[in-house]
Amino acid sequence: MRQEQWGVEYQNYNRHYPDGLKGSQDAGRRHVSSFHNVHYYCKTPFLFIGDDGIKRYAKYRVLPFDPEPQTGLETNPSEWDQCNQRVLPHETRGRNFLKYEYEDRVARKGAKYRMQIQTRHAQDDEDPEVFNNMVVWDEDVYPWQDLAVLDIDKTLDWKESLLTTFSVNNMPKTLGVLPANSIYDYNSLNYLRSHSELARKARLFSYKLFGLPPPIPDNDNRNVSEWGE
Repeated sequence: MRQEQWGVEYQNYNRHYPDGLKGSQDAGRRHVSSFHNVHYYCKTPFLFIGDDGIKRYAKYRVLPFDPEPQTGLETNPSEWDQCNQRVLPHETRGRNFLKYEYEDRVARKGAKYRMQIQTRHAQDDEDPEVFNNMVVWDEDVYPWQDLAVLDIDKTLDWKESLLTTFSVNNMPKTLGVLPANSIYDYNSLNYLRSHSELARKARLFSYKLFGLPPPIPDNDNRNVSEWGE
Protein backbone atom coordinates (compact mmCIF):
# COMPACT_ATOMS: atom_id res chain seq x y z
CA MET A 1 0.00 0.00 0.00
CA ARG A 2 3.02 2.29 -0.06
CA GLN A 3 2.72 2.77 -3.84
CA GLU A 4 5.62 5.20 -4.02
CA GLN A 5 6.02 7.22 -7.20
CA TRP A 6 8.40 10.13 -7.55
CA GLY A 7 8.50 10.77 -3.82
CA VAL A 8 4.74 10.61 -3.20
CA GLU A 9 3.72 7.60 -1.15
CA TYR A 10 1.38 6.01 1.42
CA GLN A 11 -1.75 7.82 0.22
CA ASN A 12 -3.98 4.72 0.29
CA TYR A 13 -2.27 3.43 3.43
CA ASN A 14 -2.99 6.64 5.33
CA ARG A 15 -6.63 6.58 4.28
CA HIS A 16 -6.99 2.96 5.36
CA TYR A 17 -5.04 3.34 8.60
CA PRO A 18 -5.71 6.78 10.14
CA ASP A 19 -3.62 5.92 13.21
CA GLY A 20 -0.68 5.35 10.90
CA LEU A 21 -1.21 8.79 9.39
CA LYS A 22 -1.39 10.33 12.86
CA GLY A 23 1.88 8.68 13.84
CA SER A 24 3.54 9.83 10.64
CA GLN A 25 2.36 13.41 11.19
CA ASP A 26 3.68 13.36 14.75
CA ALA A 27 7.08 11.98 13.75
CA GLY A 28 7.51 13.82 10.45
CA ARG A 29 10.05 16.63 10.10
CA ARG A 30 10.68 19.20 7.38
CA HIS A 31 13.38 21.87 7.08
CA VAL A 32 15.54 20.23 9.76
CA SER A 33 18.76 22.18 10.25
CA SER A 34 20.82 19.14 11.26
CA PHE A 35 20.47 15.41 11.90
CA HIS A 36 22.16 16.18 15.21
CA ASN A 37 19.24 17.99 16.86
CA VAL A 38 16.57 15.46 15.87
CA HIS A 39 15.27 13.32 18.74
CA TYR A 40 15.29 9.61 17.95
CA TYR A 41 12.73 7.36 19.65
CA CYS A 42 12.20 3.61 19.68
CA LYS A 43 8.46 3.55 20.36
CA THR A 44 7.99 -0.21 20.16
CA PRO A 45 8.73 -1.75 23.58
CA PHE A 46 11.12 -4.62 24.20
CA LEU A 47 11.22 -7.23 26.92
CA PHE A 48 13.74 -6.37 29.68
CA ILE A 49 14.67 -8.67 32.57
CA GLY A 50 17.33 -7.14 34.79
CA ASP A 51 19.63 -8.64 37.42
CA ASP A 52 16.73 -8.53 39.90
CA GLY A 53 14.76 -10.99 37.74
CA ILE A 54 11.76 -8.65 37.42
CA LYS A 55 10.04 -8.65 34.03
CA ARG A 56 9.80 -5.19 32.51
CA TYR A 57 9.12 -3.48 29.21
CA ALA A 58 11.61 -0.99 27.83
CA LYS A 59 11.71 1.85 25.32
CA TYR A 60 14.71 3.89 24.23
CA ARG A 61 15.50 7.33 22.92
CA VAL A 62 18.59 9.27 21.82
CA LEU A 63 18.92 13.03 22.35
CA PRO A 64 21.74 15.54 21.81
CA PHE A 65 24.03 15.42 24.84
CA ASP A 66 23.85 19.20 25.23
CA PRO A 67 20.25 20.42 25.06
CA GLU A 68 19.45 22.28 21.85
CA PRO A 69 16.17 23.08 20.12
CA GLN A 70 14.78 20.38 17.89
CA THR A 71 14.18 21.73 14.39
CA GLY A 72 11.80 20.65 11.65
CA LEU A 73 8.67 20.31 13.81
CA GLU A 74 5.50 20.84 11.79
CA THR A 75 2.25 22.39 12.98
CA ASN A 76 -0.91 20.60 11.84
CA PRO A 77 0.60 18.93 8.76
CA SER A 78 -1.99 17.81 6.24
CA GLU A 79 -2.40 14.31 4.85
CA TRP A 80 -0.72 15.52 1.65
CA ASP A 81 2.25 16.88 3.61
CA GLN A 82 2.93 13.38 4.88
CA CYS A 83 2.47 11.75 1.49
CA ASN A 84 4.68 14.23 -0.35
CA GLN A 85 8.31 13.33 0.39
CA ARG A 86 9.65 15.45 -2.47
CA VAL A 87 11.83 18.50 -2.09
CA LEU A 88 9.57 21.54 -2.31
CA PRO A 89 9.74 23.59 -5.53
CA HIS A 90 11.23 26.66 -3.84
CA GLU A 91 13.96 24.64 -2.05
CA THR A 92 17.41 25.46 -3.43
CA ARG A 93 19.42 22.92 -1.46
CA GLY A 94 20.20 19.48 -2.86
CA ARG A 95 18.95 16.21 -1.41
CA ASN A 96 22.23 15.57 0.41
CA PHE A 97 22.57 18.85 2.30
CA LEU A 98 21.88 17.27 5.71
CA LYS A 99 24.48 14.58 5.04
CA TYR A 100 27.08 17.21 4.21
CA GLU A 101 26.21 19.25 7.29
CA TYR A 102 26.57 16.20 9.52
CA GLU A 103 29.86 15.12 7.93
CA ASP A 104 31.23 18.62 8.49
CA ARG A 105 29.98 18.71 12.10
CA VAL A 106 31.56 15.38 12.96
CA ALA A 107 34.83 16.32 11.27
CA ARG A 108 35.02 19.62 13.19
CA LYS A 109 33.83 18.67 16.67
CA GLY A 110 32.16 15.28 16.60
CA ALA A 111 28.59 14.57 17.63
CA LYS A 112 27.59 13.56 21.15
CA TYR A 113 24.33 12.01 22.32
CA ARG A 114 22.60 10.87 25.46
CA MET A 115 20.92 7.47 25.23
CA GLN A 116 18.06 6.96 27.68
CA ILE A 117 15.79 4.10 28.70
CA GLN A 118 12.19 4.10 29.93
CA THR A 119 10.92 1.02 31.77
CA ARG A 120 7.72 -0.22 33.36
CA HIS A 121 6.89 -3.40 35.27
CA ALA A 122 5.04 -6.09 33.33
CA GLN A 123 1.59 -7.14 34.53
CA ASP A 124 -0.16 -10.49 34.13
CA ASP A 125 -3.35 -8.76 32.93
CA GLU A 126 -1.54 -6.19 30.77
CA ASP A 127 -3.62 -3.75 28.74
CA PRO A 128 -2.66 -4.31 25.06
CA GLU A 129 -2.48 -0.52 24.60
CA VAL A 130 0.75 -0.57 26.63
CA PHE A 131 2.40 -1.97 23.51
CA ASN A 132 0.78 0.48 21.11
CA ASN A 133 3.60 2.64 19.74
CA MET A 134 1.08 5.46 19.34
CA VAL A 135 0.61 5.59 23.13
CA VAL A 136 3.21 7.61 25.05
CA TRP A 137 4.06 6.33 28.51
CA ASP A 138 3.57 8.95 31.23
CA GLU A 139 7.04 10.34 31.93
CA ASP A 140 6.08 11.27 35.49
CA VAL A 141 5.25 7.64 36.25
CA TYR A 142 7.87 6.08 33.98
CA PRO A 143 10.74 8.58 33.87
CA TRP A 144 13.53 8.45 31.32
CA GLN A 145 16.87 7.42 32.80
CA ASP A 146 20.34 7.95 31.37
CA LEU A 147 21.75 4.74 29.95
CA ALA A 148 24.81 5.63 27.87
CA VAL A 149 26.73 8.43 26.17
CA LEU A 150 27.35 8.06 22.45
CA ASP A 151 30.31 9.81 20.79
CA ILE A 152 30.42 9.94 16.99
CA ASP A 153 33.89 10.73 15.66
CA LYS A 154 33.63 9.38 12.11
CA THR A 155 31.03 9.12 9.36
CA LEU A 156 30.78 6.24 6.92
CA ASP A 157 31.19 6.69 3.19
CA TRP A 158 28.54 5.54 0.72
CA LYS A 159 29.91 2.02 0.30
CA GLU A 160 30.41 1.48 4.03
CA SER A 161 26.89 2.64 4.81
CA LEU A 162 25.33 0.29 2.26
CA LEU A 163 27.24 -2.69 3.63
CA THR A 164 26.46 -1.87 7.26
CA THR A 165 23.52 -3.82 8.69
CA PHE A 166 22.01 -4.57 12.09
CA SER A 167 19.61 -7.04 13.61
CA VAL A 168 17.23 -6.64 16.54
CA ASN A 169 18.17 -10.22 17.42
CA ASN A 170 21.65 -9.02 18.34
CA MET A 171 20.78 -8.28 21.97
CA PRO A 172 22.07 -9.44 25.35
CA LYS A 173 20.16 -12.27 27.03
CA THR A 174 18.40 -9.82 29.38
CA LEU A 175 16.61 -8.22 26.42
CA GLY A 176 14.24 -9.69 23.89
CA VAL A 177 11.38 -9.26 21.44
CA LEU A 178 7.91 -9.58 22.92
CA PRO A 179 5.85 -12.40 21.37
CA ALA A 180 3.02 -11.56 19.00
CA ASN A 181 -0.23 -13.49 18.61
CA SER A 182 -1.25 -12.15 15.18
CA ILE A 183 -0.55 -9.39 12.68
CA TYR A 184 -3.02 -7.24 14.64
CA ASP A 185 -0.89 -7.53 17.77
CA TYR A 186 1.12 -4.37 18.40
CA ASN A 187 4.17 -6.53 19.13
CA SER A 188 4.02 -7.99 15.63
CA LEU A 189 6.14 -5.07 14.39
CA ASN A 190 9.22 -6.12 16.35
CA TYR A 191 8.38 -9.76 15.75
CA LEU A 192 8.52 -9.10 12.01
CA ARG A 193 11.81 -7.23 12.38
CA SER A 194 13.30 -10.14 14.27
CA HIS A 195 12.40 -12.46 11.36
CA SER A 196 13.80 -10.27 8.59
CA GLU A 197 17.25 -11.82 8.44
CA LEU A 198 16.54 -13.33 5.02
CA ALA A 199 15.69 -9.93 3.56
CA ARG A 200 18.87 -8.41 5.01
CA LYS A 201 21.03 -11.19 3.57
CA ALA A 202 19.24 -10.98 0.22
CA ARG A 203 20.06 -7.27 -0.02
CA LEU A 204 23.75 -7.92 0.62
CA PHE A 205 23.74 -10.79 -1.87
CA SER A 206 22.16 -8.54 -4.51
CA TYR A 207 25.12 -6.18 -4.15
CA LYS A 208 27.46 -9.04 -5.01
CA LEU A 209 25.38 -9.94 -8.06
CA PHE A 210 24.58 -6.50 -9.44
CA GLY A 211 26.99 -4.16 -7.69
CA LEU A 212 26.27 -1.26 -5.36
CA PRO A 213 23.66 1.33 -6.35
CA PRO A 214 25.13 4.74 -7.23
CA PRO A 215 25.09 7.57 -4.66
CA ILE A 216 22.09 9.89 -4.74
CA PRO A 217 23.03 12.98 -6.79
CA ASP A 218 22.53 16.41 -5.26
CA ASN A 219 20.17 17.50 -8.03
CA ASP A 220 17.93 14.43 -7.68
CA ASN A 221 15.13 16.29 -5.90
CA ARG A 222 12.31 14.01 -7.12
CA ASN A 223 10.43 17.04 -8.45
CA VAL A 224 10.57 15.65 -11.97
CA SER A 225 8.24 16.26 -14.87
CA GLU A 226 7.13 12.63 -15.02
CA TRP A 227 5.01 13.15 -11.90
CA GLY A 228 2.77 15.62 -13.71
CA GLU A 229 2.57 13.72 -16.96
